[in-house]
Amino acid sequence: MSEDISRGERARALMSDPMVQEAFANLKTAVRDLFFELPAEAAEQRERLHMVDRARQHLESIFTIQIFNGQLERDQLLSDIAAEDAAEAARMRALNH
Repeated sequence: MSEDISRGERARALMSDPMVQEAFANLKTAVRDLFFELPAEAAEQRERLHMVDRARQHLESIFTIQIFNGQLERDQLLSDIAAEDAAEAARMRALNH
């Protein structure tokens, strides 16, 4: 199995884990709640919270990309196998005629 497929499967397993999903959701909610609780003049704190949320989004996107790359690699591998099988079947038919 290729490294991309393995990494994609691990990323999918992690992102499907209810505890991981809950952690991301709790972080998103906490950042949003803190953001709106800050006074209007707390621009620097808002910027820091925005950076934390961007980091959360970036982390989620890393896992999403790994899942996508793994699936793409798996699909390509299956396509290659199907093409090889079809070519072998054609060779066998040609030999039998």
